[in-house]
Amino acid sequence: MKELEELTRDIREKLPRLKNSIKAERLQDSKNNCWRIFMGGIFMGTTSNNELSKYVVKHINDDEIKLNNVMEWINIIHEGDRYYFFIFKELYYRLFEFWNLSNPYLKDQSPELITFLHSLIKTKQ
Repeated sequence: MKELEELTRDIREKLPRLKNSIKAERLQDSKNNCWRIFMGGIFMGTTSNNELSKYVVKHINDDEIKLNNVMEWINIIHEGDRYYFFIFKELYYRLFEFWNLSNPYLKDQSPELITFLHSLIKTKQ
């Protein structure tokens, strides 16, 4: 989903602590527990080192964009708007109306919510 990728990229740009994150993807055809390692979205290499793999896997979920990150991002992109309070209130209302609270991750939310949040990027550029 292109919108989710663009939204994720914009949130990471606005929240620097999410930029230099470590991610790992397990190679699907791997019988030796091999992982591809990414740092800040840049491919760093592969490893089958179990200790490194355990460290990286532990940090995968810490790296995913969650509800609190989206709320902070909304606050940042609308900071300084003339009608900040009213915009902020309406955006949070819409966010909580559509966010599936049983799952904290942005990537697992509905396409309608992703499209709505993505539209906020387009209006601020």
